Amino acid sequence: MPLLSPNELKENEEAKRRLRDVIQRRAGLLVVGAGMSTPLGYPDWETLLTKIERLACAVSAGAGTFTCDPTLREESPLDYAENMRRHILNGRRISEYHSLLLREFEPKPQGHTPSHDLLIELRCAGILTPNYDVCLESALLKSNASLSVNLTVDLLRGAEARVSDFLLSLVGRHPPCIAHMHGLYDKPAELILTASQYEQAYGLKVLPDGDIVGGQENHSWTSHRRVIWAMMATRELLFVGFSMKDPYIRAMLTFACDGFWRWGQPVNHIILGLDPENAEETKRTAVAWKEKYATESVFYENPDGKHSALADLLADLVPRSSRTSAHEINQRFMKVTDRAD
Repeated sequence: MPLLSPNELKENEEAKRRLRDVIQRRAGLLVVGAGMSTPLGYPDWETLLTKIERLACAVSAGAGTFTCDPTLREESPLDYAENMRRHILNGRRISEYHSLLLREFEPKPQGHTPSHDLLIELRCAGILTPNYDVCLESALLKSNASLSVNLTVDLLRGAEARVSDFLLSLVGRHPPCIAHMHGLYDKPAELILTASQYEQAYGLKVLPDGDIVGGQENHSWTSHRRVIWAMMATRELLFVGFSMKDPYIRAMLTFACDGFWRWGQPVNHIILGLDPENAEETKRTAVAWKEKYATESVFYENPDGKHSALADLLADLVPRSSRTSAHEINQRFMKVTDRAD
């Protein structure tokens, strides 16, 4: 049974047309979430919390016993992650925590998936990601072996010159590179993952629902926050592989919308899969995002949970000058997902 009605299907095609126009103009900033890396075996947020929780429960000497709190984990996962990290730190096993993060996000033998190839083929103005892995760098280097091996810009700990390189790349004055918002796998002690780490990087505390403690005016604008805001406020964003559950990304979108009166005016885009069990809820969420975050949704149906239709959608959005055949894309995608399973 189709998950989109005839009218919804027509609206979705219109949204896809508008997104294709953004891509053709190279006006979009691609923002890539963890969902693009999970087919390779990288953990999603829930899986990562479970693995950290397992370590926290194994730590007891000198720190007492960690008590799992399913309610806090569901309602405020960043605070729950904070509690686990502090417990592990108090138990003097923080090196194991860092080793866990390094192992989980270090490069995989495959490097990247065919969908990453398609993201590079979109030829967006730039690529921004909160991911800790380097799948996108692998795909970018494959697309152009002549590029410098230094394709990564760490917005969290990077030198100002490298951040400037990324900003210049958005206007074609520097070779393309990948900007990481929340750190890189090879520096696990510096990753933004828990509540206090987010608060320090962004200079404000955001509640799970996206509301800002103390309001927008009562917080410092850290350099990290200024750079993220500048990109979100001045570029048309294309989110891929996102559930949009990160409260800080939602808060930054709110800052951008409030500053430029974008309420209800679709400026950004997000690609979302529709699963049979939660299709209607996803549609309702999409309506709310359009109103609150100026972000229009483009849907693809995901009946088997493997997101194979995402590759078809991305291939359809790729500018014709750089398209790979749909058959070749599907064959590559199925090989990668089979290996991951």
